[in-house]
Amino acid sequence: MPLLSSLLTLTLIGAVPNAWCSRPDAPAVLEPTAALIGEPSALHPAQLLPPETLPPWQMTRALVVPGLPAFPDPGGEIETLPDTPDPGADFLERLNNLPHLDSPRVAAALAEAIGPKIFERARGGARTPESAQELARRLFDGVALSRPFEARVSPGERVERLWHADGSPVDSAVELEIPLDLASVRLLTTVDGTIGSLLETTPLPDSISLRLSGFGDPIQNLELPWDALTAEEQRALIVHAAARQDANFENSRRIEGLRTRKNITISIAQPTILFGVLRQTGVHQIDVSRILESHVEFVAHSDTRNLKHIELHLRSNFRAGQMSEEAWNFADAAGLTLNHLHVHVVRPLPSLASDAQALAYALAAMERQRRLETAAHMFGIVQEGASIVDTPSFSAMDRYELADWSKFLFSALLDPTSPTESIKKWVGARLGIYDAPNLIGDEFRTVHRGVRRKMREMLDRAQENALRALLPFDIIHWPLLLQETDPFLAVAGAYYNYIGSPPFGERQELRMLLHDWSQDPLLFDNPTAQQKVASAQRRAREEFQRGSPLVRVMTMFLIQSGLYDTFMRAGGFKAP
Repeated sequence: MPLLSSLLTLTLIGAVPNAWCSRPDAPAVLEPTAALIGEPSALHPAQLLPPETLPPWQMTRALVVPGLPAFPDPGGEIETLPDTPDPGADFLERLNNLPHLDSPRVAAALAEAIGPKIFERARGGARTPESAQELARRLFDGVALSRPFEARVSPGERVERLWHADGSPVDSAVELEIPLDLASVRLLTTVDGTIGSLLETTPLPDSISLRLSGFGDPIQNLELPWDALTAEEQRALIVHAAARQDANFENSRRIEGLRTRKNITISIAQPTILFGVLRQTGVHQIDVSRILESHVEFVAHSDTRNLKHIELHLRSNFRAGQMSEEAWNFADAAGLTLNHLHVHVVRPLPSLASDAQALAYALAAMERQRRLETAAHMFGIVQEGASIVDTPSFSAMDRYELADWSKFLFSALLDPTSPTESIKKWVGARLGIYDAPNLIGDEFRTVHRGVRRKMREMLDRAQENALRALLPFDIIHWPLLLQETDPFLAVAGAYYNYIGSPPFGERQELRMLLHDWSQDPLLFDNPTAQQKVASAQRRAREEFQRGSPLVRVMTMFLIQSGLYDTFMRAGGFKAP
């Protein structure tokens, strides 16, 4: 048995029966259906590279990254199981208890989704004649995968809003993570307009108590109007009150007792479209209650102990790209310090009638997420000179996270009361967090000021594709889907962030230079494209050896290999 097959077999043996649980720290007994799955590939993925190119274990001998340890020579075959962070006992319990995920049921659903006429062709390695759209028409006949919508300009406004056919708005939202400074404090007040709703029974800080000593009994001080304080005192009081909410952070990130103002004062430096209306130069008093959400949130748990940043939310039915632009204009007009945005693009989950439909939808949604995440990484490298730094909130998503999220989605499609889970990476996959049921969302978390114009069109395209349910349903005909016992893990295995050795330090993008792109769902049947990628990998190693900067090497690799253009287009974008 080849190394990859033996590693996968060992990973999938464990003590939890009939659960499609892909993580090695919560393994499962999986009984593959021989007629469906077929024999595992006799080749290690590295051996699938064109013979004239170096396989990954030879590539490592010449690849030395400045500032990082030299990649070791594994002596033949490379360990492909990544180091997987402990997801936590609570997560694993919810994953193991998901309904609908016993292996015979999933295997039967996959066989039905693929279809008997196409199965042998797909297992043989050929692309099927069905496009994603044709497959969707066959598999989802009579099912509404999306809701009709239209764009129109409201009276008195300059930009389009999106509406469902029933007249309800198609909302998108933007998160603003900003410093708690004097500019942001001016946007805030308390729930009832007094300091008491923020403090409750928390004693006043000594500095404020001294200034307010003339107001009488300390209890009566809690009835003091919020606006009787200076902005500096308001900020100090917010920091003081936030500390008492530490124990409640896991249940709610909201700062209790605090809210945004309904009317604010802004300063426009030049004519600007803000909230759909053209605003002229000057100072304006505007009503923001219909777009600026009232609640105020902590950015991170550490902020409960030393509050430095807060999170505000804008929400409306402008196009997603326009919502992003509105957020930048709002921040500038309000004097806020803002370097990046998180933009949520939300769509309703369809109502599906069969396991086969739910499995095809979940696998296609996962493949779409893989493409969006990879495209975001490549855009960051090419357009911003970014690095895929391994940090808790912005590391490159691993394949186990991707597979597990898809399992939660599969279960939720069959049972809306099923537990849900979200991923927060470069493009977050959000499920079960929104204020209406049965919504799924993409969270674009790397919208930076320097690329705001380019991102605007990308966000609009991503939103339209999502609302039209343009998913890569043809992923269920990808030949490698049939070569692993777990179809969720098989699709997630196409993701480049898979190789766990050699060490990469914080520079996760280096995995792109070792990954076998020849079996990617976007390239597996295109030998010319495979050769182009392999040649670009070889040139990238040579550039590294000559000491070229990593950013330059990665940028040239992504452009010359064609991967940047391929993944941007696969995500529904033009490659800027």
